Amino acid sequence: MRRPTYRVSVKIALCTPDGSKVLVTQLAGGTDGLPGGHMEFGETPEITIKRELREELGIEYAGPLKQGRFW
Repeated sequence: MRRPTYRVSVKIALCTPDGSKVLVTQLAGGTDGLPGGHMEFGETPEITIKRELREELGIEYAGPLKQGRFW
């Protein structure tokens, strides 16, 4: 029996230092959303975010990422 697979998606909120502005991207269909994408096999969330920033926005981000949650 084949085991189910799941696609895990990660997103990033790029904010100004004071948190007053957040970068959003335009998604397919004209809706707005946060940059990010699906993890590839063997990637950590941090590697995925850095790859997606490079692919989607042309940003080479070398610094640490602060993990958090939005409610």
